[in-house]
Amino acid sequence: MKHLRSMRNAIVFAGLLFTGGADAQNGVLVEWVENNPFNAQDRIALGYPVPIPVDTPLPFDGFRTYAGLHARHMDLAAGTPWVHPETVGNTRKGRTLWAYRLGTASPPGACRKRPC
Repeated sequence: MKHLRSMRNAIVFAGLLFTGGADAQNGVLVEWVENNPFNAQDRIALGYPVPIPVDTPLPFDGFRTYAGLHARHMDLAAGTPWVHPETVGNTRKGRTLWAYRLGTASPPGACRKRPC
């Protein structure tokens, strides 16, 4: 049941939309849906089934969950000499913000002359 609940949350794929006025300060939570026959203000109709994010690091056609995307990035970093993950901070909810430096393993600014 817990898995179904998390899948439901993934299917909802809610986003914050900022509009003018008071909503710009508070943010409005909206749900992406296939159809919105009643034109509800809290729903955005896509016109096609809502994509279901998949929790995998493997290449595929579709959307990944945050965990799957992070795992894919870490796999790329572990398997290639030119992808270097670096933490750059935290979100308000405590999630780590990642940046990925592409290139040599030298720290930024270490190569002042060419070739490095």
